[in-house]
Amino acid sequence: MRLTSMFLMILIAVFVLGCGFMSDQSSEGTGTGAAPAEESSKPGLGDMVVAKWTKNSFYEGKVQGIDESKYTIAWQDGSNATKVDGVDVFAMPKEDAKPDVAEGDIVLAKTGSSSYWNGAEIVKVDGDVYEVKTVESGATSNVAGSKIIKVPSAVAANLKEKAGSTEFLKAAQAKKPKAPSGFKAKKGDKVLAEWSTNSWWAGKVDKVEGGKTTVAWDDGSTPSAVDSAKVIPYPTDKTSDNPEEDQYLLVKPGSGTKWVYAQATAVGDAGVEIKTATGETRTVKAGEFVPLN
Repeated sequence: MRLTSMFLMILIAVFVLGCGFMSDQSSEGTGTGAAPAEESSKPGLGDMVVAKWTKNSFYEGKVQGIDESKYTIAWQDGSNATKVDGVDVFAMPKEDAKPDVAEGDIVLAKTGSSSYWNGAEIVKVDGDVYEVKTVESGATSNVAGSKIIKVPSAVAANLKEKAGSTEFLKAAQAKKPKAPSGFKAKKGDKVLAEWSTNSWWAGKVDKVEGGKTTVAWDDGSTPSAVDSAKVIPYPTDKTSDNPEEDQYLLVKPGSGTKWVYAQATAVGDAGVEIKTATGETRTVKAGEFVPLN
């Protein structure tokens, strides 16, 4: 009897242990940890989202379709629906959202009343109030947690690059090209002129009248009159002055007729090495740049 009882106890113990093991295996197999939580956080059909619209612009829309890693987004402004990579589609934050962000983080933030979301840097966190600085203009504002989306490092890196570009252009555009003393444009002169604010284009003088210079633009646009003070002679290899290292410049584009803002990184006999706001680097020669002061 004792042996029988002991044998039964051993069988019961083996059964209990076996059930426990199977239970553990079952839990592991169904993956009840972080993975399902991540899956469930992905937007579904009909959900409102914030998605990449253009290179670094994000806009609100509704998920109209999902095809593997692509989301078809019906944009809030009524624009034609487009497909967006899933990594660039984010669920709309809830009204009581409290994003896990800290000072210095690059995020998406809704700073206005439109459906547009800006890349922004967290400047300060004070309870439920988040002070952010947009990467496009550097403007600061206070927003609630429901107006902030924490983004993956790759997206943040792209937005941070945009911030650097904005700061670069802000510094460069604070400088201006200067015409030689006594310069007066006349009909037929090849010139650079500021067609709109901080937008310099090549063209030829059509006429000069009453403080205005009418320029026939090299890109074929309709000739237009600009303030004569915003017209400078087109540089040549005879008239170009070498810039100082780190000086900002207007540089002849690789293609087209709109000159771009750049900075001299090295000055040598072979030319001037420059970098642009987009990070492009190349060497330009005399006649292909105008120093800014």
